[in-house]
Amino acid sequence: MIVVFNRLDRKYYVLMVKRGSGVSYSGHWCIPCGFMDFGENGLEALSRELWEETNLNLSDLLNLEISAKFIDNPYFVNTEPQIIDNQNVSLYYGLVLVVDSLPVVSNINCEPDEIDEVKWVEIKNELSTLDKIAFNHRKRIEDFCKLNNII
Repeated sequence: MIVVFNRLDRKYYVLMVKRGSGVSYSGHWCIPCGFMDFGENGLEALSRELWEETNLNLSDLLNLEISAKFIDNPYFVNTEPQIIDNQNVSLYYGLVLVVDSLPVVSNINCEPDEIDEVKWVEIKNELSTLDKIAFNHRKRIEDFCKLNNII
């Protein structure tokens, strides 16, 4: 989860991706996510997935002004099965950054048909207008915002 506070417009944004036709929940929005590769730890998987899905480099983000950081350890862990034939352990990491302009994002590094769109979603007004959000990520965003006293 990457949340930014834009100093210029005084609004909070969350980074979201729209899933493509080649993955489950096609057409749904979610926070950037993915599976760990064999031999990766959580931080390595986080960094790789963030770069693949959004073209953001985690190391670059860590050099920005940070108001909250949940990178060393996840802020939320989910072990409940979400689908009858799929048992995943979900590790939720997060950053809250303070910026003067939203970092440029893109799906240029993605596998074909994985991510259709990447964008910063304004939390207070725009998030509620997204009707299809996968993986209970709307709740994860709300919980993260409460944890960090956002909105």
